[in-house]
Amino acid sequence: MFLVELTESEKKNFLELVNIIATCDGEFSEAEKKLFDAYRREMNLPEEDYAIQGKGFEDIMSELQNSNRVTKKKIFVELLALTSVDNKYLRAEEIVIKELARRFEIGEEDYINFLGLVVQLKELYKKVQELVER
Repeated sequence: MFLVELTESEKKNFLELVNIIATCDGEFSEAEKKLFDAYRREMNLPEEDYAIQGKGFEDIMSELQNSNRVTKKKIFVELLALTSVDNKYLRAEEIVIKELARRFEIGEEDYINFLGLVVQLKELYKKVQELVER
C-alpha cells in the first residue's frame, strides 16, 4: 500500500525486515511467501534486482534511523500486516514487532490503533473476496 513511496535503500531494508519477521518462528509460510512476492511487485524490486542478504536487525535499524517518521510508520504498519497474514501472531513475531515499534518511536496508542486497523483491513479483504466469489 505504501511501499512504492520508499527509497531504494528503504525498500531493500524493508525486504530484509520481512525476511526476519517471516522466518523468526522457524517457518516461512506459503501465505508469507505470497505477501513477500506481492511486496516485491509493489516496490518494483524483483528477485533478480535484489536478493535477500540476511542482514541483521541492528544493521537494518542503523540504516533506517535517518528515515522520516512517516516512512517508519509506513514500514511498521506493513510489517504488522505481515504478522497476521498466516493467521498466527506468534511470540517471536510480537517481540520483533514491539522492538521495531520502540526503535521507530511508535507509542502504545498508535501500536494498538495500527493493529486494530490491520485486523479490520483483513476482514474487509475477506468480505470483498466473498462478494466477488458469489
